[in-house]
Amino acid sequence: AQHSEVPTATGSSHAEPGKSRSGGYARAAEAEAVALDPALAVKGDYETLLTRDRLDAWIARLASAELIAFDTETDALDPMRANLVGLSFAVECGQAAYLPLAHDYPGAPPQLPREATLAALKPLLEDATRPKLGQHGKYDLHVLRRHGVRVAGYADDTMLESFVLNSGSSRHDMDSLARRYLGYDTIKYEDVAGKGAKQILFSQVELDDATRYAAEDADVTLRLHRALAPKLAAEPSLHSVYRDIEMPLVPVLARIEANGVSIDMAELKRLVAGKAACLAKIEKPQALAQLDSILDYCDGVMVARGDLGVEIGDAELPGLQKKIIREAVQRSTDLTQQLLAFARRQTAAPRALTHRLTRIWSTWE
Repeated sequence: AQHSEVPTATGSSHAEPGKSRSGGYARAAEAEAVALDPALAVKGDYETLLTRDRLDAWIARLASAELIAFDTETDALDPMRANLVGLSFAVECGQAAYLPLAHDYPGAPPQLPREATLAALKPLLEDATRPKLGQHGKYDLHVLRRHGVRVAGYADDTMLESFVLNSGSSRHDMDSLARRYLGYDTIKYEDVAGKGAKQILFSQVELDDATRYAAEDADVTLRLHRALAPKLAAEPSLHSVYRDIEMPLVPVLARIEANGVSIDMAELKRLVAGKAACLAKIEKPQALAQLDSILDYCDGVMVARGDLGVEIGDAELPGLQKKIIREAVQRSTDLTQQLLAFARRQTAAPRALTHRLTRIWSTWE
């Protein structure tokens, strides 16, 4: 969507994490191959809604759909400041519509009035019994709320589906997901709005180009859901995380971001002071005595591995049971001896010692 990339005062474009069509997170290692459905990779058939008759026809179509994929087009990255430029919808893969509301370039065709059009869409969008789908839709919820529409029934989000399925990946933007799960190359914002100092706002993009780009947003979102939802359903534990935790949190976080958070400063200061006192106690020199057992444990493991060049039997290691040694030996790394030697040299620096011992200990826990 256009709100994922807009030009700054310097002419450069920025992308919102997760919402980005082409930018976003750093590239992660390629995941395992995904079986692609050729039907989800074909180019779509898109329509521009410029008359009330066509809008009413699509409202009827949306009202009878099992799931409504939607997206907003705006003129800013910040959802608390962005102005709504248009909306796109899809209820069937390969078919979508773009509803322009505020394209203002010279020669732009007449468009439906924004306030009246949103009023016509409001009963449907605010109906909690009509499930909606988006890609990082919290942004769209904010934009529509600020324009008088409180979306209800937000049921699915393809960014969250991807994140729950593959949380180790660093890319959950639409472009990356479309390539991976659909084998589909999306239209880039630069393709319709240019780049660098000459990049324009989406409100200045001609309607033909805007429709190809914006309608594709809703269409690809629906296609991604068709590809990702079965994968989630096949993993009951992950599906529970998505359905019982991630999705219910979307409207909650949206309300928090919209309303702000009231902080009890006195309680916060008390918690900070208590934490500081706890850390100070841990880092006091006398706390070193409490770490002797850990050091001895490390020494015992090193001896058991033969890292110190000494071969002794279990009987000569009082307090260390064979099972603990065996597991520690299996899990420890080649860096253990170096870290332990470093820790031994840091007896005058409790903070460094605590940090290094924690690193050593974490390889065995």
